[in-house]
Amino acid sequence: MQQMAKPSQVDLAVIQAQLGRCTEGAIVGVAARCSHGQPQVIATHPVILEGERCGTARIHGAAGAPKRLRPFPTLYWLTCPHLREAVAPLENAGMINRMREAIQSDDGLRHAHRAANHRYAAQRVALLEASEHDELAREAPWALAVIRTSGVGGLARVDGVKCLHMHLAHYMAECAQGMEAEDANPVGRMAAEELRSAGIDPECACGRCAPIRIAAINAGSNSAKVLVADVVQAKGRNGTLLEAPLPRVLRVTSAARVTGLGQGLGVTGTLSAEGRKATVEALREFTQAARDLGTERMWATATAAARVAVDVDVLVREVREECGTALEVISPDLEAELAFTGVLAVPWDGRRAWDPRRVVVVDSGGMSTQFMRAKHINARAAGICGSRECASRGIGYGAIQSISIPLGAVSLTDSHLRSDPPTSEEIAAMRAGIREALCDAEGVLGALPSRKDGPEMLVMVGGSAATLATIRLGADSFEADQVHGCRLTRDEVEQLFAELCAMPLADRQQVRGMVHSARARVMLGGTAIILGVMNLVGVNEMTVSVAGILDGMAVQIAYGGAGQISDWGACSPCR
Repeated sequence: MQQMAKPSQVDLAVIQAQLGRCTEGAIVGVAARCSHGQPQVIATHPVILEGERCGTARIHGAAGAPKRLRPFPTLYWLTCPHLREAVAPLENAGMINRMREAIQSDDGLRHAHRAANHRYAAQRVALLEASEHDELAREAPWALAVIRTSGVGGLARVDGVKCLHMHLAHYMAECAQGMEAEDANPVGRMAAEELRSAGIDPECACGRCAPIRIAAINAGSNSAKVLVADVVQAKGRNGTLLEAPLPRVLRVTSAARVTGLGQGLGVTGTLSAEGRKATVEALREFTQAARDLGTERMWATATAAARVAVDVDVLVREVREECGTALEVISPDLEAELAFTGVLAVPWDGRRAWDPRRVVVVDSGGMSTQFMRAKHINARAAGICGSRECASRGIGYGAIQSISIPLGAVSLTDSHLRSDPPTSEEIAAMRAGIREALCDAEGVLGALPSRKDGPEMLVMVGGSAATLATIRLGADSFEADQVHGCRLTRDEVEQLFAELCAMPLADRQQVRGMVHSARARVMLGGTAIILGVMNLVGVNEMTVSVAGILDGMAVQIAYGGAGQISDWGACSPCR
């Protein structure tokens, strides 16, 4: 038999979406795929711990706790929703009873059926490592006996038939691994023949489980960013923010370029000519790279600086002409909903469970700082529709209370920090200005009657927070997986701020972790905003998220569908 391929992160997300839940036990391989490349049959490890959920890790170190060990006799699972739906009517029509009767009356079929069950058990045993086998023999011999002797679906009697789905899964796995169809699981083979005789293809024509490859591009006030991701759509979209499943955003690649689009905007009212040129060049690079990676849908947006600049039409025209894509200037409301959604859609390893209503997400950019939290949760019978800005493409997760404050790393640097390094008077004046400006965000946090209703977690999004995490980690390059979920205490941020303030710009550019040297110019303003936010929210720790507006855009692109978000531009009703 051929070796099964181990599941990728995309595979795991697809499998969870196919089933609408996690599987029990560790997924050790994808045993069969459809022509669209998506899992149809998976294999799970034969021993699990109580409460273990889906993943790729095997069981180790269970000695001394035999009561927690239990056998998992279902080796092959049929995950393909097309086939699962097609097989159900066969069971309802009594095919299982017919198979049982045929096995009892036909000696050749009974022999082939018994052989298939014995192969199934042998394949389970083969997945056990020697140490696991010895541990089970010592600590839980009953579990080892079940694994060795039970048939398809855990049947103690190998002449029985329990579930057509499991027999079909075994048949497909054996065929995919090199066995001739006539020699593979006979009950599964007859189920497949029954489907074909009913005119049912063994796989769907539309590739409905295939992830959508998208590109989300944002032209911010200080930097331009791109995310190319595979989005695995969740099953169903009705319900509340807490109940409705989010799609999984699985990053293929991302990049950022410091462009300085909003530099000097507060004085001139226009976009920086150099910044505009750098933004167009970055977007040209991003769009071409996204197309080269096979992107199916793309959406480019612009935020704070573009919203207030009197000459934004020039930027929009240049992007269309140079990059072949529309650039949409979005409102603060939609920006908030996208950023909040993005944080929820991209969890980090080890994240504790939290209530979205008690999370404050703050996205600090070059020209503005946006506070977001779930004000209340609304059921959406219509699914995704309901955005305040554009009902045709709204995410509709619920009411996101937000406020955008004209306070950003670029604008603060331009208005307060004139010396190099800045003087203590300049730093003090900047921090006082931040405290005053942040008072406007108190309405989002709310006058809450008790601590249990208040924020319990602050998630910071943006280049300044990500750079602080990279500096703290001492990394020579930006690694999203390391930065995402990184926690920094208020004392740590204060110390980093003091160290950066004492340095001239040339030295700040050389700090380990200052991956983009252009970021060094605005890091003092960005870090001061983060400290002000931590003080305002009343937390001693912040969690850095590399997710944000781009990930929220990815979710929206995936759910937008043809005719709502075009292949290379904005939502058609909003053009």
